Amino acid sequence: MALRNVSKNLMSHIEQIECGLRLMVPALIGRIKKSDEGLKGVIGEEMKEEMDDIVSVFVGANRLRKSVIAEIVGTMFIQAALFLEALPNFLLA
Repeated sequence: MALRNVSKNLMSHIEQIECGLRLMVPALIGRIKKSDEGLKGVIGEEMKEEMDDIVSVFVGANRLRKSVIAEIVGTMFIQAALFLEALPNFLLA
């Protein structure tokens, strides 16, 4: 009922608001797209920093793994040498 009995003055004011909105919406959408592109750049930069941190963690873990393996192999060579050194004494006894 309220929309059926609208005055011409009110209708013209509503139409002016609608026209203003039609003009503003494309500009707002353009601003949103630009800010999204800016955010993608910021997010991309932060992701790059995070990936660099993750890579450094994996590189450090790989170095640690290699040093642990080297220690184990070194210990095994020492144990093998001690075994071979003790073997003739055992066989002669």
